[in-house]
Amino acid sequence: MRWLATWALIYFVITLGSAFLHQCGHGVGARIEGMRISTGFASAGAPQRRPSDADYRDPMPVEGTLTLHGILGPGVNWLLGIVAVVLLHRARRPTLGALALAAAAIANAGIRLFPISKTLVTIFTGRLFLDDEATWGIAGSGDLRFPITVARLNEQIARDAGVFTHHAWTFFWPAVSLAISLTVMVAAYPKALALFAPRLPTRLERVLFALMPFLVTPAILVAAGWLDEHVRLNW
Repeated sequence: MRWLATWALIYFVITLGSAFLHQCGHGVGARIEGMRISTGFASAGAPQRRPSDADYRDPMPVEGTLTLHGILGPGVNWLLGIVAVVLLHRARRPTLGALALAAAAIANAGIRLFPISKTLVTIFTGRLFLDDEATWGIAGSGDLRFPITVARLNEQIARDAGVFTHHAWTFFWPAVSLAISLTVMVAAYPKALALFAPRLPTRLERVLFALMPFLVTPAILVAAGWLDEHVRLNW
């Protein structure tokens, strides 16, 4: 069980670190493009603001097209996930380093799979969720003038989400990110399970090893939410 506890801790820490780097990617891109934003562990918002502030996100611009500050967030996760899974496949022994590589690959794939899955699910609920990749093609709808603020975008979603869901460009970048993230996830999981099987002698331990990223996720969400409120960078 010691390896399971270690796996849980490493996955927890690396996921939080990857989420922070994702937001830093947005911040670096914004700085290069001359924008002012603040970033934390789970979101980006207006400078000098925190998620608990009423005007945290509302004035933020949404371009509806691919931008540097937009792509550098998910781009960090794609890069970290790809590099980690490549190095993981070169590992020959079940070391702590290999465990960290497995965590980095699975975590960074999951960081993109979660919001994309949420977007796909909300299409059918009438409360469309748009974030990162899902906003990069919405200007192609032709029904709104971009850039617009987050507040206006949310008003439009509440009024008629079909403006976005009826256009293929809304789904192009989420599909690209989904393909990258699923490839990393599918490549990482079997390798990690095979590599660490000798350290997990019972069937229960192997099942828990496979499920650990999902079991730890609630704690990660709570920690990321708290850190997002209290640890902010202004770019």
